[in-house]
Amino acid sequence: MLSYLHTLDNIANLWKLADYVSPFVQRDS
Repeated sequence: MLSYLHTLDNIANLWKLADYVSPFVQRDS
């Protein structure tokens, strides 16, 4: 159970990182 919650936390961090990076990526392309 603990590892499952840890995985969800990692996914949430990836989504936050993607939201932060996406404007820069779109501007470059």
